[in-house]
Amino acid sequence: MKGVVFNAAEAAVIELFDEDTWDDILDAAGVEGVYSSVGSYEDSEMMAIVQAASVLTELPIEAVLIAVGRKALTHLADRVPELLGGCTNSFEMLRLIHDVIHVEVKKLYPDALTPDFTYEELPGDGLRLGYHSHRPLSALAEGLIHGVGDRFGETLSVTRQDPVELGQATEKGATEVIYIDVFVEAVVDSNSDSNAEADVAGIEDAASTSETVH
Repeated sequence: MKGVVFNAAEAAVIELFDEDTWDDILDAAGVEGVYSSVGSYEDSEMMAIVQAASVLTELPIEAVLIAVGRKALTHLADRVPELLGGCTNSFEMLRLIHDVIHVEVKKLYPDALTPDFTYEELPGDGLRLGYHSHRPLSALAEGLIHGVGDRFGETLSVTRQDPVELGQATEKGATEVIYIDVFVEAVVDSNSDSNAEADVAGIEDAASTSETVH
């Protein structure tokens, strides 16, 4: 996993909690916590950090991943502004993930292992993203999607769907295949504290309202 993801996770934890919490998480995870944005690190190190964060914050692992992903999107977009691709709303950006954004990521980090995405329009102006990855991190992807909504001042409804229930074949070799249904629930002020600042009390609630349908 690229160091820029670890940098984004650090920024998210410090924003949601504080620097002492990040240091405590690193100690509990047994990692040094020094990450170059262009460096590559074992996936297991990120999972150790997530598990430690879950224990220390008393939040479910999925809630931690969603919260970190949501905050990390802002960090990544500020650090690599070309990822926004001149988009004006959430769906424009989401549709660019596979063919544009991940191409730009590969230019910056040639050895990055990015997930594959497919797209399907849904009735009611919705969008279904097929997430195909060798990492079981669909909860992080969900958080990033919410972060996209925050970036464009849109409240998104995000539901992860089991591909078996949808009658979809799973991809050979993929660790996780999930379909993510997204709808715009509301357009809000992008500078609103309620949208841009997800407080700690709301993290677990975000995980409980986000569901994977089986």
